[in-house]
Amino acid sequence: MRNFRFFISIALLTTACFADDSSVTLGWMGNRESDLLGYRIHYGHASRQYSKQIDVGLVTEFTVQNLTAGINYYFAVTALDVWGNESVYSAEVSATPGGETAIPWRFTLESAFPNPAVLNQMTTFRYGIPEQQDVELAVYNTLGQRVKTLLTATLPPGYHQKTWDGRDDAGQFLAAGVYYVRLHSGKHMLVKPFTFIH
Repeated sequence: MRNFRFFISIALLTTACFADDSSVTLGWMGNRESDLLGYRIHYGHASRQYSKQIDVGLVTEFTVQNLTAGINYYFAVTALDVWGNESVYSAEVSATPGGETAIPWRFTLESAFPNPAVLNQMTTFRYGIPEQQDVELAVYNTLGQRVKTLLTATLPPGYHQKTWDGRDDAGQFLAAGVYYVRLHSGKHMLVKPFTFIH
């Protein structure tokens, strides 16, 4: 039997945000172990007293749905390996669906959703800023050329999102391939790759 090797340092608070009045979206840093099977979200109404769990596979972002607005929930994540082992709980985060908007403690950019992005389907880019900042969000090709400016604005602190229809600045659909979404604000710059398919 294999020794259990998982150690997850999931800073769940860095990407927790509210999707709507009945769901909470959670994100965490993935584990790179070769025998990783997937992740399990644990949640409940009391700290470290989890009454429900959801196996979510290998994703590192998941929206827990059908929650009650105005009720506080506590969340933690564990990793599962192919040998049947489960890690200790991650750091815990609490959130209230429909409550006050969460404020990130650092500059964040999440992966495109869906990824791959699909022609004739809207793609969402979600990001967080800890304080009011001038922000630019843009799509670049593999040559480093900007092909679409999604946003240039001064935004308040919090989590934000921008949708994209797959078109460039000239209104033409981009060719299928790998692209990069870049979030830039002052000295901060984050880049995430994504694939666009037809």
